[in-house]
Amino acid sequence: MRTIQTQALDALARRSLHHDPEELRWLLDHGAKLDKDAIMITTNTFAGSPASVSPAVVALLIQHEGIGAFAGTRLLQQAARYGQVDVVKMLLDAGADPNEEVPAPAHDWREGSTLALTGAILGRHPEVVWLLLVHGASVDRVAGDGGRGAVDLARRVGGRAVVRLLEEHTGKKSKM
Repeated sequence: MRTIQTQALDALARRSLHHDPEELRWLLDHGAKLDKDAIMITTNTFAGSPASVSPAVVALLIQHEGIGAFAGTRLLQQAARYGQVDVVKMLLDAGADPNEEVPAPAHDWREGSTLALTGAILGRHPEVVWLLLVHGASVDRVAGDGGRGAVDLARRVGGRAVVRLLEEHTGKKSKM
């Protein structure tokens, strides 16, 4: 059972996710714990403000908590959607699953499940698309409206650079 003191450390650690990584490091080194809910809340904030979670904080959390702490939190998917190349690379290099499908938040009626590759295509981020493909993201799992694939989705919204990357990867040529 966590004491009042350790619960206070946990609360400070949750707050420090958006601030100084050194403060967060100190709190974690002194017994603070972050659960998936805290990271998921951070991810929801991340969606509204892409710069709110720094790569330094992500690196620290990977070091302290391991990559498993991010499973199901949507951090990879949101970082891909908002073009946070450093965060995407860090998560993938640490072993995050590029094909992890995470349910959209209950308050987001526009989306079903979320894949990082879908987010990168929708966000028009060719560098992130490339990183995901290099790390094994499956273009076959991406389905746009009506079940169309990644190339078709990119053709509609992703811009020419994203379309070219996906065409090279799949060997399919599409009409722009």
